[in-house]
Formats: sequence, structure tokens, C-alpha cells
Amino acid sequence: MTAYTHPEHPTHPRTPRPAAESVTVHRAGRRTNMVILVGGLAALGWTGGMIYTLAGWFSG
Repeated sequence: MTAYTHPEHPTHPRTPRPAAESVTVHRAGRRTNMVILVGGLAALGWTGGMIYTLAGWFSG
């Protein structure tokens, strides 16, 4: 069990490292990476679709 100081229970033991902050940063980072990944895939799909459409227009 990790030593985490809950705001409502100040008597719990404290650790020198900010455990709550590292978990929050990790979750935010994971969400940001997912947004970048999904956004990048959407951009690639849009670009491919536009190339396919333009190629169809030019080839008749």
C-alpha cells in the first residue's frame, strides 16, 4: 500500500515524494498521448481521403 496523505486524514504517514501529483501527471499525460494519437490518425485519414478524392477528380 502506498503512503498517501489524504486531505481529510492528516495523521496518515507522509512520504517525501509527491505521490498524488505523480499519479495525476501520469493520468494527464496518458490522456494527452491518446488525444495526440487519435488526432494524428484522423489527420492522416483526412489527408488520404483528400488525395484519393483529388486523384479521382483528375483521372476522371
